[in-house]
Amino acid sequence: MPLFVFIGHDGPEGPERRNANRARHLEYLETLHRDGRLVYGGPMRNESGRSIGAVLVFDAPDLASACTMVEQDPYVRGGVYASHELRPFVKVFPR
Repeated sequence: MPLFVFIGHDGPEGPERRNANRARHLEYLETLHRDGRLVYGGPMRNESGRSIGAVLVFDAPDLASACTMVEQDPYVRGGVYASHELRPFVKVFPR
């Protein structure tokens, strides 16, 4: 299946909203991973080590399916991100 990359950038209330939604977010990602739909993901950090966003790579049949996965994420629903994007992604390395 095709891959899609999600890049989310925290909003000004990101840390508070992240804390409030963290357990549900991790549970959701575990479910996607078990189902083979989450390839990998993790937080982006600033120079002091604070989370400022996230990168997730999904395996989905099409962009609409990947978009649905993003829309159901508790961090997206909970307003953690001020902005995010979802794009087709091509894995080149490692081969």
